[in-house]
This record gives sequence, C-alpha cells and structure tokens, in this order.
Amino acid sequence: MRRSLLFLSAVIVVSLCVLTPISQALATSTYVYTIINDSTTMPVDPLSAAEGDTAYFNSGHPAFGTENNTGFFWLYEDTTTGNISLEMIFDTPNSGSGGKFNTTISGMPPSGYVALSDDPGELTPTGGSWKWSTTGVDGGVIGGLGGTWEMTLTPTKSTGLTSWYFLSGDPTAPTKIPLTMSPGHTLTITASDPAPAANPEPASIALLSLGLVGFGLVRRSRRDP
Repeated sequence: MRRSLLFLSAVIVVSLCVLTPISQALATSTYVYTIINDSTTMPVDPLSAAEGDTAYFNSGHPAFGTENNTGFFWLYEDTTTGNISLEMIFDTPNSGSGGKFNTTISGMPPSGYVALSDDPGELTPTGGSWKWSTTGVDGGVIGGLGGTWEMTLTPTKSTGLTSWYFLSGDPTAPTKIPLTMSPGHTLTITASDPAPAANPEPASIALLSLGLVGFGLVRRSRRDP
C-alpha cells in the first residue's frame, strides 16, 4: 500500500507541473476591440504587418492608400512585437483642398504615448490640432496601447474633410466603417479582455481522475495479502 501511495503522489506532482501551464494557456483570451460612434457600436480588428507602427504609417502613404477629403482612423498591430497603436491620417497629397481637424482625446492609458506627430506639437496625449495645405496631409500615431483601455475622441473643428472611416482587418484592403466626426459627435475606442469560457480546466480533470485511480489502488492494496 505504501508503494502505491508514493507512486500516486509522484504522478500527481508531475501532472500538476505539466498540466497547470496548459490550463493557464487555454484560459488566456485575446483582446477585443470595439468602436462606438455616437449610438453605433462595431467590432474592429487591428490592421497588422511585420513592421513598426510609424513605418506602416509612412507619413501619408499607408499600404491601403489615402483618399481625397477623407479621414481614416485604424488600430495597428506590429506582428513582430504584438504592440498596438492607434493611427490616423487626413486627406491625400496634392488634393487641392487642404483642411483642419481638431479633437480632444481622453482616456489614454498610462502606457500610451505619441509615437508620431506629422508636424511637431500637433498630436498630444490629450488632443490633436491639425492644419494642412492643398498639397499636404496630416495625422499621427499613438503607441503603447496594450492591455484594456477606453479612449474617446471629441472633435471640436473639422473642415476640408467630407468622409470619415474607421478601418478594420486586411492591412492592404481593409473594411471601411463610416464615421461621423463633425463637432458634437464622439468616437470611443475600447480594448476589452473577455472572460475565458467556463470549461473545466485540464488540471482539475486530471486531479479528479488521479483521485479515482488512487482510490482504486488503496482498495486493491487492502485486498492483496
């Protein structure tokens, strides 16, 4: 009986060492991103590529291209690091129109920072104030958006831009979700960590099974002469 119990104890220790990390990995969930534009709520997926956020932005020439009199927002994931950023770009080069866009920003997480301001001082952790000529574009990048957070942009001025979109999915041909970004409207972007599914953990199942095995070994040892 003593040998059986020692064997069972060893099996339990080994099982816990092996199965607990597996259980924790299975319980890990990915972040879910959502935008709320006034009363409209939509899920979004970050655009992603194997390069840094400012490299993808590339001052007016992201992979999906820019459009005349159009403003774009999107989340971006650098697949080499997993870093998440919020990027934005307004108008297209040589559009012939120029424009202005001002907004307040609230809720930037402590890890967030201005990774790129198209012109110095235009983008800060609490807002943005952009003005571009008939030949230029404007925009910026907010990096360090890991974990859960909720940021809200509240426009205070918008001229020269007639269309707004939040981009989602494919980095070269993303889905375009229409936005209203004139003064009096808001855009809230959230990153949430949903609770993992309530499935039995592998370690718990293993311990229950080992308990039954142990019970059987004890009974057998009592019967053996």
